[in-house]
Amino acid sequence: MSWFQHSAREFQTLMGLLAGGAARPQPWDPVADAEKKASASASSKKAETSQVAQPPHKAAAAPPPLDKKSAEAEADKRADPKKDEDVTKAEQARRKAEAKRASDARLAADAKAADEAKKTADATAAAEAKKAAEAKRIADAKAAAEDAKRMADAKAADAAKEPADARAADAKRAADARAADAKKAAEASREAEAQAAIDAARAAEVKRAAAAKAAVDAATKASTNGRQGKVAAYAGKAAAKSAPQSKRVADARTTAKTPAGRSAHRGHHRRRGTCRAAGTHIHMPGWYVVRKGDTLSAIARRHYGASRGYWRIRTANRRTIRNADRIHPCQRIYLPQRG
Repeated sequence: MSWFQHSAREFQTLMGLLAGGAARPQPWDPVADAEKKASASASSKKAETSQVAQPPHKAAAAPPPLDKKSAEAEADKRADPKKDEDVTKAEQARRKAEAKRASDARLAADAKAADEAKKTADATAAAEAKKAAEAKRIADAKAAAEDAKRMADAKAADAAKEPADARAADAKRAADARAADAKKAAEASREAEAQAAIDAARAAEVKRAAAAKAAVDAATKASTNGRQGKVAAYAGKAAAKSAPQSKRVADARTTAKTPAGRSAHRGHHRRRGTCRAAGTHIHMPGWYVVRKGDTLSAIARRHYGASRGYWRIRTANRRTIRNADRIHPCQRIYLPQRG
């Protein structure tokens, strides 16, 4: 309906222009036109009804008089019917030409309106595209700013965290170094203990071998000295009887000056009084007389309860005991107090 009204207005405008610049008619309203036609139809029906109802002499009233132009046209028509027909054809041709021109003008107007609408749509689309591009540019700039801010915050956090990480790394390295040192110390201690155990085992083996050898030597010497001792005893008795009294006194004094537990032959003491106490358990601290077959480990085990105490005895007698594996019967050694 809107398009039809627009087309009707354009047609009336063109017709007015073609008519010689007449005033532009009012826009055609289909609804008003329909109402007007309905009103005219109702008026014509009413008139017919009134004509039917009127008397015959009123119904056959004369037609209204014609104006001058219409009268001339009626006269010409009656004078030359053919001329009237030519005028009618020319009028129809003119009306067709006017209708064609109006149709072309309407089509041109529609095309122009379509072009303008297209241009308007294109302009609107371009404006929308420009607006969208501007919005996208703003959003991209905002996102870039946010990314830059996040990167700056991350760098600041890393910069703040770096000293703490460095301190933690230094502390970890120091702890690792201490742990490594402790581990090395523990390994060294274990190695030292293992070496000490090996040395102790070797020393014990040497002691056992020395003790076995000393026992064999002592047994051999005892068996040898048994026979020689008897002969020496008899010879000594005879010499003592024949020696002067002063000689015996001098020998006794010389024996008394000799340190206890030692003799001229590296620890051998042949005094009967000293060797009688050999192997006797003593109260520490005190002096112990070595008996035959004794070792420092055995003496430490009897007096200290553990064989490893022989080092204490060795340290207390470092001037008289040069070799811990070589002690002699009747030798006096000092046993210190328990630590």
